[in-house]
Amino acid sequence: MPSPGDRVKLAARTPGQTATLAEIIEVHGSEAQPPIVVRFPDGHKTLVFPGPDTEYLPPGDI
Repeated sequence: MPSPGDRVKLAARTPGQTATLAEIIEVHGSEAQPPIVVRFPDGHKTLVFPGPDTEYLPPGDI
């Protein structure tokens, strides 16, 4: 289950794109389930509903 401080690897949604790595800053679902709020390396924050191809990684630099 995701928690704040973890990283999330979001799969590319269109051909030619690469996967995106972001930091989880909030988890809004019950029992630590999505949706989650993430912060990308450029500082942009957004609400995400991760799909089944999403990878959760331990905290670290992004």
